[in-house]
Amino acid sequence: MSASVLSATSTEIVTVVPAGASTGTLFVTKDGPVICDENNGDTATNCYGRKFYIDCYKSFDSLYGEELGVSYPDSKTFSIAGQTGTKALRIDLNPEGPTNVKIACDTYLIYSKFSKTCGRTDVGTFSDTNTWVFEPTLTFSSYYTVQMFVTAGKGDCTVSFP
Repeated sequence: MSASVLSATSTEIVTVVPAGASTGTLFVTKDGPVICDENNGDTATNCYGRKFYIDCYKSFDSLYGEELGVSYPDSKTFSIAGQTGTKALRIDLNPEGPTNVKIACDTYLIYSKFSKTCGRTDVGTFSDTNTWVFEPTLTFSSYYTVQMFVTAGKGDCTVSFP
């Protein structure tokens, strides 16, 4: 699939993603030959791609603040200060294969996760605490950048890769 570049900086490319696209590898090409450099140096053109993800959170206009980024295999902890609160997460899975992600909070929680194409799956309902879950482990069969919202009670939550 190809798409027009709307704007670009040295670290970001903004484009409209064609319908049906999902997380994957982005190749930016220009007129000219393919020149590969084993060190991915400045002389390489039309050769290397980079992993990218479709930003499902963008349409929420930062409703839950800045996303907390977590990359395999490192864990991260965040805090919920109010009686309940919601945090937006961006989790980079293991690029080599299936990945388990554990969300361990001091309290029960609910979450919404997005697929590679931004399909949303909700687990639990805010108004029904009987549907809240404790320390769920989510299994993902292949690499992508998972975006999700976690709602929990006051305390700490840790995202890890068991």
